[in-house]
Amino acid sequence: MWIKLQASCSSVEQATAFFAHRFGGNDPDPSRPDLRFVTFSFRVPRRLSECVDHIANWASVMDRLPDGWDSSEFRLAKGPYPWCESHLPDCDCRGDRGRLDIVYCSDIGSRADKSRREAKSPNARRAGNIQEMRDILSRRQAAQRNNRNTAIAEPQAQPAVEQFNCPVHREHHPYSELMERALEAQLFAIRMRMRAQDARGDTTFRSRSSAIAEHLRRKLQAQECADALVAGSSGIPELIYKYIPADLIGKGPPRSLRATQILALNDKMECNFETMPDNDMEALDFLTLVQSRVEEHLGIAVTEEELLERSLRFGDLRVSTFVQAYLNARVGVVSLSTDILVPTMWSHYAGNTGVVVGYDSEALRGLGYELRPMNYAEIAPVYEPTRDDAIRLDFADLEKMGQDARTGREASGTPILVTAELTHMGAGWKNLSRLLFTKGASWAYEKEVRLLVDLQDARDTGTCHDGRPIKVIDLPPSAIAEIYGSDGTSAADLARAREAARGENLSGLLVGQLSSHAFRMQKTTSTRY
Repeated sequence: MWIKLQASCSSVEQATAFFAHRFGGNDPDPSRPDLRFVTFSFRVPRRLSECVDHIANWASVMDRLPDGWDSSEFRLAKGPYPWCESHLPDCDCRGDRGRLDIVYCSDIGSRADKSRREAKSPNARRAGNIQEMRDILSRRQAAQRNNRNTAIAEPQAQPAVEQFNCPVHREHHPYSELMERALEAQLFAIRMRMRAQDARGDTTFRSRSSAIAEHLRRKLQAQECADALVAGSSGIPELIYKYIPADLIGKGPPRSLRATQILALNDKMECNFETMPDNDMEALDFLTLVQSRVEEHLGIAVTEEELLERSLRFGDLRVSTFVQAYLNARVGVVSLSTDILVPTMWSHYAGNTGVVVGYDSEALRGLGYELRPMNYAEIAPVYEPTRDDAIRLDFADLEKMGQDARTGREASGTPILVTAELTHMGAGWKNLSRLLFTKGASWAYEKEVRLLVDLQDARDTGTCHDGRPIKVIDLPPSAIAEIYGSDGTSAADLARAREAARGENLSGLLVGQLSSHAFRMQKTTSTRY
């Protein structure tokens, strides 16, 4: 780095000797020997510590330096002040050492030095910023215009894919090849059965084949999706996100996440299911059966009186409350989401001033716990103790419900398309905890993915205000891939989250900003380290 200084001396020779002695400067321009004020260029010492002995106001300089300053980073911005040894009456630099006006870090100082060289006024800088923003906006609009023109001139042919309104994933998606093969086999079996029953079976089948195929297609695909969900093989994106309020940044999150016990979750209907009696069994016998199953499978002794009171008060035995108590001491829930642009999530979980942290889903799987997307259902799971102790989940026929709504037809009940078996009462707590992957349809906006943690493995960090323990799991820094702030997130909180997530090693981390406008949120800027 080079800087320029002016020396007020009685002669060029004296100035030359002074600079050569003090700084090892270059020779002045011999063509201008009569100049009283001569400009010299010389190399500034690399380290500030090399100049300490020449700085008269060193105590005041120290006040400006941060604690633990690195002498290899801080350099001189202006100085040492070029004093004059001529002792002329009008000389204002009679001190025997130089004075230092500013010290700066090399990177920050270089930008400040550039601004000083350009000598721009605030108005000039503002005009330059405005022009720069105009140029960026113009380029962006031109790029969007080119993209639109390209799309119109060269339309991309999209293959026609038959879509299916899936009651499991609650969205449209294509039918699978596995379903198509199963459909062919079932249609053939139905045709053979109808032909064997009636001489006109072939004619009847052909007239109704379209309606039969459509019903079977939806039923088979829904069953495939339901079975995949229960088996835990439904897809999860590479990144899943955690909404974190500002007051918790660095106090655990984002490197430590709470494994929340069931009874501390904000949905008080977690693990809820209905207990269905057998109409052929006497009510008191049914109570006795449930009483024995709860004690056998959950180890919870319940009295007949309590079951009678529940039955009369609620019309249901509320067996799910025993399951909640059983799982509460054994499993913790880490709730995440597949979406960072949900305004209600920002409001409820990040207070509109926090951050959202993106975690690598493979890194979370590597912890050894179950990681699955939530299923949102209109109908609660059903427990039939007289059947086989299974807890099953019915999926509503969304297509039929839509048709009934459009035609104004009043349905006597919710039409069921398929049923999947979630778990058994006697399957052990890890299998029974799969009830935690099903919630009511009103929670679907959260797009939740859950990690179920064995509380024996979680770290105890104290208790919350209601006396419940706070248990957390610790994550490696490499599991954190992205951090986003919103309109209300301060720059200091975003920087604090970045520091708490990765420390000094930010390699590969993306830090972004979201903005909210017109009932939606969108990504605006981001930096990849």
